[in-house]
Amino acid sequence: MQEFPSRRKAAWCARILVVDDEPRLASGLQRALTLAGHEADTAGYGRRALEALQTRVYDLMILDLALPDMSGIQVMERALQLQPDLLVIVLTGRSNLESVIAAVKLHAADYLLKPSGLAEIIEAVVAALQRRAAQVRERVALRTVSQALEILQQSDAGDAAE
Repeated sequence: MQEFPSRRKAAWCARILVVDDEPRLASGLQRALTLAGHEADTAGYGRRALEALQTRVYDLMILDLALPDMSGIQVMERALQLQPDLLVIVLTGRSNLESVIAAVKLHAADYLLKPSGLAEIIEAVVAALQRRAAQVRERVALRTVSQALEILQQSDAGDAAE
């Protein structure tokens, strides 16, 4: 059995939405993500996923492309309109060149093929979240440097006026 870090050991608790119409896969992923220290919800239909995204902010969505009510690409497009910073990992059993291109154009964080093991999926989640955290740290550092430069420039302008 695969071991996952306990909730107390998780570096960062992410909110994750698992969108897949296979109940056993969705609940298994939900359980594995919870054991890895994250909050995870599931949705078996595209419309339910979009409803969830309207009521709660998620950090990441694991998305099957073959849903019963709409395509996963449609869900991804609408989800990113609702939550532009949402990370999306595509997990599909029906891969084709068009879906890969569409997912890349929509900036999917990863594209995994079923059957993928839980460890591989958790690794993809961790990698996507780490990339996002690095981007946030970089933005904060740039903003801090920019603010410091602005303060120095104002100070220099004040000294020159005296």
